[in-house]
Amino acid sequence: MRTTTTPTQHSQARHDRRALWALVLAAILLAMLGICCVGQLIVATLTPHGEAYPHSLLSRLSANYQPWATGAAPLLPPPAPA
Repeated sequence: MRTTTTPTQHSQARHDRRALWALVLAAILLAMLGICCVGQLIVATLTPHGEAYPHSLLSRLSANYQPWATGAAPLLPPPAPA
């Protein structure tokens, strides 16, 4: 004898709830991916690459870590005791 089962309202609601959670999760992941891609595009567009730019870590300038000469040190006032 062959019996057929029909989905009950409870199992149908559970299935719908899972599908809704999957869609919400997919939308959040796509939004995060889009934000990341747009941010990377903006950074890549606005960052100078290989230019002699004094404030860029990508510049061709090199740092000078030699100690200052005696007379070349900046004149700083002594710290206030307060």
